[in-house]
Amino acid sequence: LYTPDTGDLRRLSPEGLNCWEAGWCGDGRVTAVTSPGADEDSWYGAGLTLLDAADGSCRELFRAEAQLGVAKGSPDGGTAAVVRAVCSDRWLVAGDLVLIDTATGATRTVDTEGTDVTGLQWLGPERLGYLGQRGLDSVAGIVDVATGHVREVFSTALACGGATFFPAGSFTADGRVLTVQELSLIH
Repeated sequence: LYTPDTGDLRRLSPEGLNCWEAGWCGDGRVTAVTSPGADEDSWYGAGLTLLDAADGSCRELFRAEAQLGVAKGSPDGGTAAVVRAVCSDRWLVAGDLVLIDTATGATRTVDTEGTDVTGLQWLGPERLGYLGQRGLDSVAGIVDVATGHVREVFSTALACGGATFFPAGSFTADGRVLTVQELSLIH
């Protein structure tokens, strides 16, 4: 954790815990895809860990037999989201969207109507935007976290992501999506 005003730099994860990717979960906690080892093979068995910036504690929130990526914590810290998928390489995660209650550890898989999720963005504590691929189509949707209801924003045969391999973009606060769309030579 780096504090620009003071120049203070402090490690959040304990020794022996490697963080592959991380993101804020509320004001004082971080969700991270972690493993005990730092070698590339260790990523394939990584779990989702919640790190507390205030007291330095950490606890595993979720572990799966498949790989995990795209860890995102809600702005209020109540929910963590992660993508679970069988993957060939790190950063190429496309699969199921899993929500985890950070207080209880309860998990649920969101029905994204066949979309393999590749990107996540919180639009507030109760709305989570996702991008992904269904067949050869690029898809964007928004999940109501309380109900699990999904509202699809778009599904298009256009490739959406520009220089990225998978669909990518950014959600606006009102639920629209900004993305680069281009014809795919595969279609």
